Amino acid sequence: MVALAFLIPLGLVVQQLARERAFADAERQTAVVVAVLTVTTDPLAIERAIASTGGPAVSRVSVHNLGEEGLEIGTGHAAAKDLAHAADQAAPVTATVAGGLSYLEPVDVGSGRTAVVEVFIPEDELSDGVSGAWWALSAVALGLVIASVWVGDRLAAKVTASARQLAGAAGALSEGYLDVRLDPSGPRELAEASFALNVMADRIMALLTNERELVADLSHRLRTPLTALRLDAETLDDSQDADRIRDAIAALEVEIDKLIRAMREPIDAHSPPRTAANAATGRPPRPASRAATSPRSCGTG
Repeated sequence: MVALAFLIPLGLVVQQLARERAFADAERQTAVVVAVLTVTTDPLAIERAIASTGGPAVSRVSVHNLGEEGLEIGTGHAAAKDLAHAADQAAPVTATVAGGLSYLEPVDVGSGRTAVVEVFIPEDELSDGVSGAWWALSAVALGLVIASVWVGDRLAAKVTASARQLAGAAGALSEGYLDVRLDPSGPRELAEASFALNVMADRIMALLTNERELVADLSHRLRTPLTALRLDAETLDDSQDADRIRDAIAALEVEIDKLIRAMREPIDAHSPPRTAANAATGRPPRPASRAATSPRSCGTG
C-alpha cells in the first residue's frame, strides 16, 4: 500500500511534466513567430522565423488569417471554429484535434485583423517518456515490496522459531522428559517464557529428587517395626496361622527392599520418571508419545 501510495502520484506527476514540457516547447516556437508578426506580416519573414525555431517541430507551426485575403502559412490542424474562437480571445487557447492538440495564440497585426499562430502537439509528444517512467517506478515499487516481504519474513522467522522451540520443549516436558532446556531467545516475552520453563524444569527435578529421598527414608523407618514384628512372629508356634504371618512379613520385607532400591536409582532425565507409585506397584511408566521422544530437537542444549 505504501508503494502504491508513492507510485501512483509519482506516475501522475511524470505524466503532467511531460505534458507541460510539450506545451513549453509550443510556447517557445509561438513566441518566435509572434515576435516577427508584431513587426511585419511579410510571409517570407514569417517563414524564416518559423525555420529558425529548428527541429522536426518546424513542420507543425502554422499561421492563419494573415493579411486581408486570409493568407495561411504552413499546414494547419485546428478547425475553423477553433481558429475563430482563438481570434476572439486575448490569451492562448488549446483545441483538441485529430492525433493530438493544437496550441493557438492570437496576435493583433493591425488594421483590426487578428492572426492566429498554431503549433500542433502530437499525442506521443504529450506522453513522451511517461511509459518508461511508469515501468521504472513499477520496478522500484516491486523491488521495495519484495525487500519488505523478505525483511518481514526474516523478522517473523525469529519469532516463530522461538515460539516453536518453546512449544516443543513444553510438550516434551509434559511427557516427562526432564532434560529439556531452552536458550532464551526471540522477543522479550518469549525469552521470559523460555527462562520460566527452564526454572520450572529445574524445580520439577528438585521436587522429584526430594520425593524419592522422602520415600526411601520412610522405607528405612519401616524396617524397625518390621524387624520387631518378625521377631514376634518367630515366637509363635508352628501352626498354620503362624506360617501365614511369617510369609506375609517376608513378602513385605521384599517389597520394602524393592522400593528402597528403586528410589535410590539415579533419575534418568531422558525418559519419563519412575515415580514412587510405579516403584511400589511394579508397573512401568506410561510410554511417551513419538512427538516427544527427541526433546533436543526443540532447540535445547
